[in-house]
Amino acid sequence: MSSESSAGAALPKGWQAFAAKPDETTAKAVAKVLQEEMNPSQADASMKLIAKTLAERSARERSKLSRLIASQLRGDIARGFVKAYARINTGHESKESMVEYFYAFGHLATSTLPGAKAPSTTPVGLDPLKLDPVKEHLAALSLIKDTDDSSIKRHRNNIVASYCAFGIQNVRPKPHMVPLLIDFFAGSTGGVTIETQRYLARELFPWLQKDPIPADPKILTALYHAALILPSWSFKPFAAQLKLDTIGDSEQARRLRALVGKTLTG
Repeated sequence: MSSESSAGAALPKGWQAFAAKPDETTAKAVAKVLQEEMNPSQADASMKLIAKTLAERSARERSKLSRLIASQLRGDIARGFVKAYARINTGHESKESMVEYFYAFGHLATSTLPGAKAPSTTPVGLDPLKLDPVKEHLAALSLIKDTDDSSIKRHRNNIVASYCAFGIQNVRPKPHMVPLLIDFFAGSTGGVTIETQRYLARELFPWLQKDPIPADPKILTALYHAALILPSWSFKPFAAQLKLDTIGDSEQARRLRALVGKTLTG
């Protein structure tokens, strides 16, 4: 990979290491240079190069790489990265994917509630991210009527998925996100990309394998929907660990039990 663009702008320090081994440590190194060691024009040039590199990767790699870097950025640099990625990425990703990748990050990093015209005076800390700001943003989203904002109407479920995905990656302690994932899968997921749904399902199940599953219709519905979205081979290891003795005999319990049984014997 070249470290120079046609305009001669150098990639930020650490980008080569991040591209070779994308993880939280190397993402922080890239973000630190962008955030602390560059003037705005240098950061903009480097972000365009990063975004161009991301756009050349597979959809799965783009998702992972962009979220890792995005989760480390703040303020004007955060807004710049979203804009740079969106410009380069046009035609590579669907609008739904772009919303899922960046809506939550862009709004949390800039402390801007959904529907708000300006950022909040209280900045949102992202390192680590607490659950309360995520819940506050989702509550603000729920107050926006479809008739008030056509974009919200069209992508509401993608926006919710974006907060769930960004939250599960950054909220600590991580199990605090489980109720929001339950809410997501218990409700409508229409329009959400299958990649994001499967990602969230794979993140949900490990936190529900230690204790018996309660006979709560909402939880059982969420688990059923999350299981359905996964390929059988992907769900099977989770299914083997689910403790279903306490889920009762409701309609929701019976269909979940049947799906688990079919997966394990199929």
